[in-house]
Amino acid sequence: MGKRLLVIEPSLTIRTLLDIYLRRNGNQLTIFADYDEALQALALPFLQAQPPHLVLMRLRPSQQEGHQVIEYLSQRPCYTHTKIVGLIAQEDEGHRQFERLIREAQVVTLINPFRIQHLMELVHRD
Repeated sequence: MGKRLLVIEPSLTIRTLLDIYLRRNGNQLTIFADYDEALQALALPFLQAQPPHLVLMRLRPSQQEGHQVIEYLSQRPCYTHTKIVGLIAQEDEGHRQFERLIREAQVVTLINPFRIQHLMELVHRD
């Protein structure tokens, strides 16, 4: 059975690839290029009533918007069981901000470039 997924990815190419692979496996996707639009959607009652199982998002140390989304998800009881997967560029791996964020918010990370099989394992892991 597919999962409800919310994707926040600025790159059109990556969004398209994720859309193809994740929908092909029966998942329901809500995709955003912009963090602010994703935050607005996460505040809507229908999304809070049926929260995503997983939020997949691009994380960069210089982008506070990604951190704001993680904080929002962490503070809302309706998103308690939503898993957060951060896509992190290889050069940003080990950055102090990420280490703290991963530890405190329990963010699972995928280091780019990653294998789509690794993402699929995270999506279908319960």
